Amino acid sequence: MWRRLNELGLSVAYRTHARFKKCIRRFLSMGYLPVAVVRQNFQQLCASRETQRLIRRYPELRDFILYLQRNYFDGNFPPLMWNVYNRDSDTRTNNFVEAFHSGWNLTVGVRHPSLWTFLRHQKDSQAKLELQADAADR
Repeated sequence: MWRRLNELGLSVAYRTHARFKKCIRRFLSMGYLPVAVVRQNFQQLCASRETQRLIRRYPELRDFILYLQRNYFDGNFPPLMWNVYNRDSDTRTNNFVEAFHSGWNLTVGVRHPSLWTFLRHQKDSQAKLELQADAADR
């Protein structure tokens, strides 16, 4: 979404205008609301006086909102896919590859581990995964 803000020329407004930034952050925080109220809150935020004022000042904001609606509400990525309100895991992201890399970096503790450090952590990770698989089979 940051890429889309840049493409629309809104990144400067985001960095310099506090109310604009707050409005964008409200749109981006929709994923933390219960799925049942996401659409309603999106519509309320779009219709709010503050958002309408910002659209008059930054007309490209309307394009950003339409982009969100087309892609994340009515398009290929419905709220059930990206909403993280009731997630059951300890990961801080709904992108599982990103979550794995984040956990791996915390476990290894260095940016460029030696081969032996890498192999040791790889074996530890495999052993942990096998224990979890065995526990799930019981």
